Amino acid sequence: MSEIFTTFDIGTYGIRAAIGRLDQKHGLSVLALAQEEVQNAIDQKGVAHIERLVSLLQGVAERLQRQSSIVIHQAWVGITHAEMRTETANAIITFPRADHEVEWKDLIRLREQAICRPVPAGYRLIHAIPLWYRLDHRDQLSDPVGMSGIRLEGEYLLVYAPEPYLATLHRCFERVGIQVQGYLVAPLMAAQALLTPEEKNTGVGYVDIGAHHTTVILYQKGQIKRLAILPLGGSLITQDIREMIRRILPPQAETLKKRLGLAFRPLLTQDQIISIQPDPRRPDTLEVRHSLLVEVIQARLQEIFEFVAHEIDKAGLLQDLHAGLYMAGGTACLAGLRELVEYTTGLSAHIVSPVQLIASGIVEPFQQPDLANLAAILDQAPKLHELTLHIPTDNSPSPSNTTSPAQNNKPKGRKIFEKMFSYMERTFKLPSDLID
Repeated sequence: MSEIFTTFDIGTYGIRAAIGRLDQKHGLSVLALAQEEVQNAIDQKGVAHIERLVSLLQGVAERLQRQSSIVIHQAWVGITHAEMRTETANAIITFPRADHEVEWKDLIRLREQAICRPVPAGYRLIHAIPLWYRLDHRDQLSDPVGMSGIRLEGEYLLVYAPEPYLATLHRCFERVGIQVQGYLVAPLMAAQALLTPEEKNTGVGYVDIGAHHTTVILYQKGQIKRLAILPLGGSLITQDIREMIRRILPPQAETLKKRLGLAFRPLLTQDQIISIQPDPRRPDTLEVRHSLLVEVIQARLQEIFEFVAHEIDKAGLLQDLHAGLYMAGGTACLAGLRELVEYTTGLSAHIVSPVQLIASGIVEPFQQPDLANLAAILDQAPKLHELTLHIPTDNSPSPSNTTSPAQNNKPKGRKIFEKMFSYMERTFKLPSDLID
């Protein structure tokens, strides 16, 4: 049996969306894929232009529907925001008998106990991820279902996102006609899907470098030890290039970074002069040495990874990440990044390739690390109800409660008359002959 899911990855540089079909026998197949730059509709603080974002979402949804011939009604939405918060919570439940066999409903009850706590003002709880379980005296269990005991304990990672940002996104999706099934920390889903259990046990870091945020997720002994979102990203590199070459525009600086960018100066074997035409309407050009461009890019990336190393040090894992660091995001496409990270942090570095998650359909675009979040959300789709909290919708009825046309075909005037008669019946005592 196969299931079809729609996912959106909302970033500060681009919106990426896909429709996937997950089959237990054949794996994940991508049926449709669409990408669009945000065009200043979203910035590092959240939604900056609602009408523009609605238009972009509408365009992306229409492209997906044309490619797949599937009408989109609901979707999972991956997000990243610098003001996200995390905390850990413990919960304990007990059973009446020592031979009680732990069931799935017991884990649900334990999670409800863990999230029964005050939510920080202005935030919404979007994740409650189990870190470990303890059943009686058996520690560090990953799945106690089927085991017997009398006392079950668990620790959860709770992730909070700013309520205003989620509410604005929810309204935008509603205007497009799409119900949000749940919000996800997209890099967290990617780390869960792309890192192996062996790497998580050994000690590994996952670093997603977006346009305005860098997300750092650290694992050790199979557990998430730290989740941090830094307000640094690839847009700072573009800004640095603009400051170096004063007369070029942001799109030109971005193009220059992508086409000729290199993250590590020793890899530049031959220096050359780059000619740039700042204004297409004028023939004059600017000349910049390639080595200068590379040095500007390297300086900013080194600063970002020094902050990453600081987060690793705060978690006390500088000597324990034996599986190294895995990089994803648009900035991870820069050549030489792996060498720079190894030089800066002293850890082994790798660039992720989410294509390993895709079995068929649209495969080739997923060879790049910038689609890691999208591929991971599709891959994790069957487990998302376990990892996220349901986002209720006030106006859209659930399929099980939807009334059929035959049950709801009373004329409008008849309904008004029935309400008036009911009110009069409760208020006045009328003789039965008048009622007839």
